[in-house]
Amino acid sequence: MKLWPSYNKQAPRVGLNNLDLIIPAGKTYGLVGESGSGKSTLALALLRLVKLDAGEVWINGQAIHTLSQAELRAQRQHIQLIFQNPLAALDPRQMIDNAILEPLNLHKIGTAIQRKQQLRNLFELVGLSQSLANRYPHQLSGGQQQRVMIARALACRPSFLIADEPVSALDAPIQAQILNLLRELQAELGFTMLFISHDLAVIQFIADIVGVMYQGELLEQAENEVLFNNPCHPYTESLLAAAGAGIQTTRLNPPEQARGKNPLAGSCCYSGSCLRGMAVCSQQTPTLRYINKYPPHWVKCLHYEN
Repeated sequence: MKLWPSYNKQAPRVGLNNLDLIIPAGKTYGLVGESGSGKSTLALALLRLVKLDAGEVWINGQAIHTLSQAELRAQRQHIQLIFQNPLAALDPRQMIDNAILEPLNLHKIGTAIQRKQQLRNLFELVGLSQSLANRYPHQLSGGQQQRVMIARALACRPSFLIADEPVSALDAPIQAQILNLLRELQAELGFTMLFISHDLAVIQFIADIVGVMYQGELLEQAENEVLFNNPCHPYTESLLAAAGAGIQTTRLNPPEQARGKNPLAGSCCYSGSCLRGMAVCSQQTPTLRYINKYPPHWVKCLHYEN
């Protein structure tokens, strides 16, 4: 699966610049970066919920950017999104059973009897009590609301799941429950997942591959252990330093020097903040390149150009 989201001029969304992601089937790609780096824009671009000015999006060999509205509607049963705020995403006038059944009804999957059976299976799959079926979203706890969103996203058995900050609004014990649930469901159902978070500890726990974003660009990408044990980009180093030893943090708060100004065209996007910056950094744009192939480690920094 290869994804090329493009630059997007529509404010207030952050533009995505020359992103090239490859997510192996059945794996979890953890995308981390501070607020405003473009992570949520990427999630929306993959589903064509924001307009692309240029570039391509390919998922499972399907060119998402070329699909008609009817084709896109059909394709969306295979690509689902878990939103950051479940209470805002759920219809407050819709009972929980109808909220979970809605994707099955929209895509006309199975008969009415089969959908009811699938509903019962989904409640069991995500650990929700059947007694909650006739309740409204505001009558559920935050953890229960997020389980409803997961059940809804998995109703059509998607092959690709996008989780956009799915645990950021939850308390630590509930976060652990939801993260463990996602890992168990992925092992059972085999879907591929893009997991977006500010929280380095969450990314370290759940991701197989980690990508670091800054101002709409991918600055570093490596397998989980490689990136956390050997960060190579100055921005990644600053994030890990801000998180502290052992990555014991509940929210990503980069140090002040990690918050750079928008650079001029033709320069590194991090050149205004980099503590290891060189004169050439304000004159040349680096490319994302291998610094190690086994295991693969990519860095976008002029220190590694040669």
